[in-house]
Amino acid sequence: MPVIITLTTDFGARDPYAGVMKGVILGIAPEARIVDITHEVPPFDTEAATFAVLQALPYFPPDTIHLVVVDPEVGTRRRALAAAGRRARFVGPDNGVLAPLLDADGPARVFDISQSPLLPEARSSTFHGRDVFAPAAAHLAAGISLERLGQPIDTPTAARTSGPERRDDGWHGRVVHVDRFGNLITNLDTRHAVELAALRVEGMTLPLANAYADIAKGTVGALLGSAGHIEVFLREGSAANALRAGIGTPVLGVIV
Repeated sequence: MPVIITLTTDFGARDPYAGVMKGVILGIAPEARIVDITHEVPPFDTEAATFAVLQALPYFPPDTIHLVVVDPEVGTRRRALAAAGRRARFVGPDNGVLAPLLDADGPARVFDISQSPLLPEARSSTFHGRDVFAPAAAHLAAGISLERLGQPIDTPTAARTSGPERRDDGWHGRVVHVDRFGNLITNLDTRHAVELAALRVEGMTLPLANAYADIAKGTVGALLGSAGHIEVFLREGSAANALRAGIGTPVLGVIV
């Protein structure tokens, strides 16, 4: 059965970078099935990349390889990693983007592939997606073991941002994603929702609805979305535009 390789990058659709990576993969592992999760991660935003893959992770079959390239430190001494969790494998830079994925799919075996003899010696200092990460994912898909590809390490670099914080007045979180509808997806999830009576954002207190249509058109509300995260929405409109809010906007989950 062909191995699935997913791609998540901040390369966008205009430039050829994602296509070049696919060409590299298919040159090494022609039977691989390549699936795009997204190439529209905001530039350099490792947290947004992690969020995107976390949403997709449960829905891919076992042994899928998730290749994540959001790499502000490309060309520096930051490590390149390949790892295997309980169900999936992962390839990407050691800049915090992989750590939450490994936690979600752990326990994980993690390997430093920076000096792998199986990867090209000639490398651009600006495009490790092509010269390091795509070949590594392809070799894994072709049957090369992690042990042959790199050297084991104990701990990858932690994520750059922390999760929600519980204080006396409730759960303090923030917006971590804005979808194409203008919904503000927060880092408060099902674990927090069971305690919450409302969500406060930009001076508004929003009771939690069950569905978008529970409130009147043009009204701002909050609910637990399909990805298991509390989100702020404007019925049939953009909450991001209406509230002038975006990634990083603070929210407060009011405890019952």
